[in-house]
Amino acid sequence: MVISNQDNRNKTKMATQLVRLYPAPGTQVGRGVVLAWADDRERTRLTRVLERHRFEVCPLRSGERAVELIESRGWPIAVLDSDLPDVSGLQVTQLLRYLWYLAGETANVNLIVASSPANYSKRECYAAGATDWLRKPLQADRLIPVLEYHLVIASKGTSE
Repeated sequence: MVISNQDNRNKTKMATQLVRLYPAPGTQVGRGVVLAWADDRERTRLTRVLERHRFEVCPLRSGERAVELIESRGWPIAVLDSDLPDVSGLQVTQLLRYLWYLAGETANVNLIVASSPANYSKRECYAAGATDWLRKPLQADRLIPVLEYHLVIASKGTSE
């Protein structure tokens, strides 16, 4: 299966349409994002962008800490850098999926791995259990629609 840029464009277009149909409420409830990112400046920039779009952000530098927070608090989305210093975002994804498998659970957490194709391909990330893959460097105009898309889909799944 070949995954193209057209898939990302379709996903962005769909997210934009869904957000127009189902606008997010003014509160931050259910809009939490664990942001595990290696570079301090980039993590700060992404945190500011997400907060401007009414996301509650938990910025981290550690993959191990991300696993703890996702497990304990149940954040709906985690954006994981592939270059974390302790454990890569891909390894975090694999670990969480394995833990949930052992526990017989299906988690309602969207695990989004951001990497350059030189580190991990989109196919590798999906095979590890990632919900989505984003190309680094992350741009706000690509990140926000992807997050909105996953929030809308998750909220539709829990309300039925």
